[in-house]
Amino acid sequence: MHKSAMQMQHARDLQRGVGVSGLSGSGMGTEVKPHQCQQCLKSFSSNHQLVQHIRVHTGEKPYKCSYCDRRFKQLSHVQQHTRLHTG
Repeated sequence: MHKSAMQMQHARDLQRGVGVSGLSGSGMGTEVKPHQCQQCLKSFSSNHQLVQHIRVHTGEKPYKCSYCDRRFKQLSHVQQHTRLHTG
């Protein structure tokens, strides 16, 4: 398969919810990923994961450190950062 055909097959696999390896994390068959990014066609198993991923494209950083002006895309990242201030 030449590169273009491989890219098209990969896009079709993503649309069907098949990951890069074609297997789920447990290695027990295919994982259903019905939530798809309309910009890059990457698919996710939950809408929450898709919402977080879309921030890669938009640059949105909705979580702000209460100690400084630094902003983050994910709540867990601002929580980890805050520990630098509080010890």
